[in-house]
Amino acid sequence: MMSLALLLRSTLPENMNKANSVKISNLKVGVSRASGRGKAVCRTTSTNEDSYTTSVEYEGRGPSTKVLVTCSCPDHLYRWEVALTHKGGSKIMHSNGERPIKTNPSMRPGCCGHVFKLITELQKLKKI
Repeated sequence: MMSLALLLRSTLPENMNKANSVKISNLKVGVSRASGRGKAVCRTTSTNEDSYTTSVEYEGRGPSTKVLVTCSCPDHLYRWEVALTHKGGSKIMHSNGERPIKTNPSMRPGCCGHVFKLITELQKLKKI
């Protein structure tokens, strides 16, 4: 798992701004049966009306929170999934596991607007 502080610090400002237009629905917050950690799963919808499955698994609260994130959107798929997996912040679930040579050649960690929105919502709910 990766530090929530590192993930948020590394996220691109444009993705933080995009999160303002993301809508969350069907939010389910509970405990993962597999890991015993906190987990939130929801549907996120962008302004273009495309809908994605977004999830955050978390351990702890506050600055020391550790997270594991995933989203089915193209930004996560083609830019963040492999880079985050190398840092312990995601799992290869939607991509083919190849390095994002064009979209994130430096393998910088960060997250899509959907994940950012879900993290923001979890912070409001005082879950992380």
